[in-house]
Amino acid sequence: MKITAFLSSPAGQTVTRAEWARRSQVTRGYFSQLVLGKKRPSLQVAWDIEQATHGVVKMQDWVEAHVLSETEV
Repeated sequence: MKITAFLSSPAGQTVTRAEWARRSQVTRGYFSQLVLGKKRPSLQVAWDIEQATHGVVKMQDWVEAHVLSETEV
């Protein structure tokens, strides 16, 4: 699941985006850039997000999104 879909889901709305950033061990600003698609996470950050979301947003979701955007160019 993409991070934007997760944040719109009931599970994603249980806490603020600032709290999701904290749980993912990144700053609020960086988390916002990830959500907006302006940045891609490192493998470590992708893993931290997967752990913070209890596996709902998987590491592969970031890779698949990147591969798809690269093929569209």
